[in-house]
Amino acid sequence: MPQDIQFPRDEQAHPTIVEWWYLNGHLHASDGSRFQFMTCLFKAQPNKIKLPFFKYIPLKTAYFIHEIVTDLQTKRTYRTIVPLALATPDSFTRPLLHVQAAGWTLTEQQPFAYALTTPHLALALQSKKPPLLENQTGYIDLRVKDTYYYSLTRLAVRGNITLGDRTIPVDDGVAWFDHQWANCGWQPSDDIWTWFSLQLENGCEIVAFRYGGKIVTEMATASFQDGTTKTTPTLHFTPLGTTWRSGQTGAAYSLAWRVRLPEFNLDVTVQPLHERQEMVFGVLNYWEGGLKVNGTCNGQPVHGVGFLELAGVPIATTRRRMFEQALQDAVKKSYRQIERRFRHAAQHQVQSLQRLVHWRKKR
Repeated sequence: MPQDIQFPRDEQAHPTIVEWWYLNGHLHASDGSRFQFMTCLFKAQPNKIKLPFFKYIPLKTAYFIHEIVTDLQTKRTYRTIVPLALATPDSFTRPLLHVQAAGWTLTEQQPFAYALTTPHLALALQSKKPPLLENQTGYIDLRVKDTYYYSLTRLAVRGNITLGDRTIPVDDGVAWFDHQWANCGWQPSDDIWTWFSLQLENGCEIVAFRYGGKIVTEMATASFQDGTTKTTPTLHFTPLGTTWRSGQTGAAYSLAWRVRLPEFNLDVTVQPLHERQEMVFGVLNYWEGGLKVNGTCNGQPVHGVGFLELAGVPIATTRRRMFEQALQDAVKKSYRQIERRFRHAAQHQVQSLQRLVHWRKKR
């Protein structure tokens, strides 16, 4: 039987095969420049996640990190992929959420107020609304798997961005936070999705997705201005012809869409803020980027921002082996670094004990 999501308990880690803590956002600097970001910490059981080569990692739990930050003035993207990491011993030990892995830290300082630190970001995030539980309960049966999923749909943001040798103060912005966990591994034939997070100027936020290969699930859940929520299975996604083809993978991504949600009286078009937003993780590739939103809601003009995630778009078959080998090499290198660190720590501990014994004998 599905369990009810409870806070702060379910902000912590779960004993599932896969789990992630994901944030995206639109940031405004004091000089008027604009940035967008996505950052995500993944937790997985290597022997069950079904990612190539992960089953050979002799760890009970492993973490990996994906991040992309884009300067919308210079059109330059900054990507970080950490293929394998461990969480610090104090992660998930506090009453409120705290996790740190390989320089990626998310600490809840009070309920639904967070400090995020990553290679490029140092942000304070404060939720302006209660959590949105997808499907009203936070439990979704996708028919080929099931998952727990909740979102914080509107977070105020302040802090700093570091890009190269520049540190840019962030005066304002809006962010989105997802936490999702499931007891299943990667399923290439099913793990195909088109996902939108929309943050409208009328105070409404919407998460809408189409998931699946042969068996498709469609769902949208809205958080309205007064904090009430509603879920609908009736949605219409129509690509508008703007296709970007990756020079790296050969994948062709549809980036402009018309999104219609009749039960919410919503009809909007979304356009990408920047095209070159592909992330590649071995044989996994996906497009993740910010959107501008325009259309109508309840017959009135509406504008906003959002994010689009496209996963399962085919890559050139001649390149798959290359990406698979690159991930294998990166994972092996990361594991050797972790192994050396543990060996050094163990040696240091033995030396400390030896010094203690020697001191006691001298006394």
